[in-house]
Amino acid sequence: MEAKKRRSCNWSADEELLLLKAVKGRLGIIDGKFSPSLTRVKKKQAWEEVSAFLASQAGPYRTSEECYKKYCNIKSKAKTKYDHQFCTWEGGKIQATPAEELFLEMAGVSAAMPGLPDSGQEPDNLTNMPST
Repeated sequence: MEAKKRRSCNWSADEELLLLKAVKGRLGIIDGKFSPSLTRVKKKQAWEEVSAFLASQAGPYRTSEECYKKYCNIKSKAKTKYDHQFCTWEGGKIQATPAEELFLEMAGVSAAMPGLPDSGQEPDNLTNMPST
């Protein structure tokens, strides 16, 4: 029988930002599509480098698998918040964590939706449209 895996400690906001900064330098490899020049081995090596970078900073040791999983979670949450904001036309700035905002910046998306003011109110040209 396999022993239960011990739960590691929670990620701090600073650790999440460090993770994304480490990923940012290797984004072409980490988020790139597999090809003859970009193999699984290179992606695994990039995640090992990210893990080593985090280990060189203060904080608990994180494996490459933990780093990958956390990056995927941040990416998923940021995309979900952005999509929800866009689909519901709530306007204004997305209520994202600093890590999610950094991910959106890395993805080339602003946390404040284009065309909508940061105040959270709809622009005049939407509220004053004639009804049909």
